[in-house]
Amino acid sequence: MRNLLCLFAFSALAAQAQVLLVDEPKVGSRFEVHDERETTVKILLKARARGSGEARRIASETRYVEEVVGVGPLKLKRTYERSLRYDHPVSKPSEPARSSQHERTVLLEGLNRKLEDGGHLDKEDREELRFERLCAALLPPQRVVESGDQWEISGQAINRALFGDAPAEASDASGAVVKLRSIKRRKEGEVAVLQVKALRVRQKKTLGKPEITLELKGGFEWDVVRGAVLEAELEGQVLYIAHAPGDALSAEAQGPYRWRYQAERVEQEAPSEE
Repeated sequence: MRNLLCLFAFSALAAQAQVLLVDEPKVGSRFEVHDERETTVKILLKARARGSGEARRIASETRYVEEVVGVGPLKLKRTYERSLRYDHPVSKPSEPARSSQHERTVLLEGLNRKLEDGGHLDKEDREELRFERLCAALLPPQRVVESGDQWEISGQAINRALFGDAPAEASDASGAVVKLRSIKRRKEGEVAVLQVKALRVRQKKTLGKPEITLELKGGFEWDVVRGAVLEAELEGQVLYIAHAPGDALSAEAQGPYRWRYQAERVEQEAPSEE
């Protein structure tokens, strides 16, 4: 009898260790987000077999409140408290510049974004890589997993999250290996702790876009109940290669890259009573 009870107890614990990880955001969910990105790259300009270059620090810092306003397709509303960019020679630090999102409200659907008031977003803000979409793409294809499980993510899924629809051959060198390290049980619900053991992002040169290669490792925490990233840190190496028409002139930027992301849930405001 004792053995039978132990078996039931073990089975119950095993069942509790499983978790359903899906990218299903809930309408009305709100988060305060702090997003930081930084790279120090050596930029090499090549023109007719001659080259010259410099080391530059390129970074950004954003703080905003994000609200899920629709699903199918996912629609987000971001109210930016700040959106700053740094771009200067390593030897000559300078003050950051405000981006076109600074103190503005931005509406996002898929990879498209626009200002709520109809104003102009600069190219850098419009084409900013959305790494929180990448985290969602790294969730397990089998959906239900338990601590210790490991899985692989296809290059097509990774590139679709960052760059949208692209030919399959443009992402054949991408891929990732991810592991569920543990499940935290908090008052607000379960949080999955995931390790990104290897992540390679490769986007081949397409019309009007440079070639991009990212080799990253790290991890992130996923809010199981609300379907959102709560915390993430990825770091590694980045390589950008851009070509002028005819390939007579090219520019390469290579160096270490780091992305840090933190989000805190914001409680919904109770409706006012009249």
